[in-house]
Amino acid sequence: MTIKKLLVAAAIVAVSTSAAANDSDKVNFEKTYSAFQQALNEQAESSKLVELAQQSYQTGEKYFGVDNINTANLKMSYLNLVPIETLRSAESQQLADSALEAYRQHYQADAPELIGALQMVLSTRDSSSDMNKLKDIFYELIDVADANMASQPEVMLREKVDAGAQMLRLGSRASSELVEFAEAANKQFGDEHELTLLASFHAGRYLEAKGDFEQAVANFQKLTAVEKVPRNLSYPKYISHARLVNHLEKLGRSDEATEHCVAIANLGYGIGEEREPQPLYRVNPKYPSSLASLERGGKVTMKFDINAIGMVENIEIVESDYKALANVSIEAIKQWRYAPYVKDGKPAVATGRMVQMVFEME
Repeated sequence: MTIKKLLVAAAIVAVSTSAAANDSDKVNFEKTYSAFQQALNEQAESSKLVELAQQSYQTGEKYFGVDNINTANLKMSYLNLVPIETLRSAESQQLADSALEAYRQHYQADAPELIGALQMVLSTRDSSSDMNKLKDIFYELIDVADANMASQPEVMLREKVDAGAQMLRLGSRASSELVEFAEAANKQFGDEHELTLLASFHAGRYLEAKGDFEQAVANFQKLTAVEKVPRNLSYPKYISHARLVNHLEKLGRSDEATEHCVAIANLGYGIGEEREPQPLYRVNPKYPSSLASLERGGKVTMKFDINAIGMVENIEIVESDYKALANVSIEAIKQWRYAPYVKDGKPAVATGRMVQMVFEME
């Protein structure tokens, strides 16, 4: 959640105070909450904001009560600030659940205010969570978004896409809805709209997880085909190029994969003064039948370079137990693709890279 949204929640608390359980609870809350607001305004370090947000919901809980909507707002502010490892903890899950219950009691069943709390429940979960419960949460969010679609079409469809992406992260089959969301965005906003591109990206991720690489490629290409994208899509565009290298190679469309290697080299996303090459596509060598029939294994050590567009070249066998192993290892590594090495902020050749292939009979 942005600082702006946090301050909106803060204003709700400020004007909605009820009678305090006692004066000390009121004083403690107002002191802590004032410090939190000041830290927000001063854009303090994240660790300080988290600490003050936690103190605010804890003192607010004593002041307003556990089930009060103001307490729920304070919990939401805290959860929107914590790092991922804290967000996925059991404590955060309990806070998200309690905040959602307070929102349900305070708002009508189709109120758009519910969506933030529903999203938070999904955000706090991991793949070990109760998927049936999360599926119910997901479709509750979809129902709320649909109820408000006429008045806020872009906002509500974005919420659906974000929720679908969370379900994909969790490994839920409900993430199949992402394909429909992408189609809906394209129909309503056009194929180059930021939301359409984002939805297509997540739909591509779902399709590749499903194993439908042809359709995944089509969705990733929608984003890579746009020359200039909004800043929030820079990383999805980079990932789309990377996934296309992998999938196009698997589909036997190596020339197209190479084009995306070149695009990655020219993108500049995340490029600082120096960055190591990042593997995009690898294939394992085929076990030589002549050695497999004898149940013989071995090792091959190779040195190679990665050129400025991420292609492997200048392969040299350093050591090999058998010539047959060296031959199949060379054939495999020729097909590897990388996001190139970056030096002084520009793609460059990475020399003297080493790899060892190990062949073992199971």
